[in-house]
Amino acid sequence: MTFQDGTLAFATGWLDAAALAALIEGGAYRGATRVHLTRAPLGDDGVAYLARSGGFPAVTELALGGTGMTDAGAIAVARQAVGLDHLAVLDLGDVPAESDARGPRDPAGVSDRGVDELARSPRLPALRRIVRGHEHRMPCQGRDDTEIVAIRRADGRVVEAVIYHTIWP
Repeated sequence: MTFQDGTLAFATGWLDAAALAALIEGGAYRGATRVHLTRAPLGDDGVAYLARSGGFPAVTELALGGTGMTDAGAIAVARQAVGLDHLAVLDLGDVPAESDARGPRDPAGVSDRGVDELARSPRLPALRRIVRGHEHRMPCQGRDDTEIVAIRRADGRVVEAVIYHTIWP
C-alpha cells in the first residue's frame, strides 16, 4: 500500500473486503482524493461496503477495475453511496465478457445498465466520467479506439461514459 500526494493505492490482490473494512474503520486515509483499488478482490459486497461507509469523503477519483464488481455492485453504489459527494471519475475496469473473443475472461465487470444507473445517481452529485475498457480479439492489425456516450442526468448535467477499446490480432 502507498499513500502519496492524496493517492491511496494498493498492491495487486493485497486488499480484500475484510482488510478494506479495517482500513476504513481506522480512519487514517479519510483525506485521500484518489483511491486505486484495482485488482483488489472485493467483490460486489466489498464495493457496496465501501460506498456505504463514508470512509473516503474527499475522494475525487476511484478505480475499481478487477475487483470482481458486477452490475449488482454498481447498483449498490448508485443507490447506497454515502459521502462520495466529490467523486468525479469512476474507473470500473473491463466491460463484462460477451463471447470467447471479446472482453475479460471472467463474467465480472459492469454493463451499460450498471453504468447508466451510476451516471444518473443523485448520490453521486459530482460524477463527470465513468471509464471502462474493452479488449477485442480480432484477426486484424492491433489498434485502440475510444467510445464516449453522454448520459444526461435529471439535473441536466452530463456524465461521460467512456470505453477504451483495445483490438488485438
